[in-house]
Amino acid sequence: MNRRQVLVAGLLSTLAGSASAQQQNDGHGLEDAPVKGQEELWFLLTAMDALIFVMAVAILKDPDAVLQARREFQPYAAQLSDPKAVEALNAALRSGDGQARLEEARPVIEAAAKEVEALLSEQVVAETVRTSIVRSFSRASALLIAHAAENKSWWCHVYAFRKVRC
Repeated sequence: MNRRQVLVAGLLSTLAGSASAQQQNDGHGLEDAPVKGQEELWFLLTAMDALIFVMAVAILKDPDAVLQARREFQPYAAQLSDPKAVEALNAALRSGDGQARLEEARPVIEAAAKEVEALLSEQVVAETVRTSIVRSFSRASALLIAHAAENKSWWCHVYAFRKVRC
């Protein structure tokens, strides 16, 4: 095992303990289910950090891209970490506009999630962690898109996700 694999395995192992809890927490995997609380959003942000790290280091083989990707993801992370994010995201999920954006984007999110899963499966990523990260990508994408129209295909604006079609 080389140093990169050790780093990736270490980072992903931090999610392993939360992975099964999150899978139980999101029940049916509904992207449009209400946000259950700030803890869910912090879990999503942690999973997105892990995904950015894996995409940059293990898939793009460009460790320097981690910092760039974190900067590019920051506007989206800010929406998920805002103190009033739970209320704002739940309001967006209930709104007609948010539901319409989410329904329109659902096939795009599903396709992107499948690509992320395929990329992760090429690396040394445990299945439970991979499943949790892919679900988190889908859930975060659904929340961001329901929240604002300009978040459509947000991953297209993050260099670390350049291998995921827009």
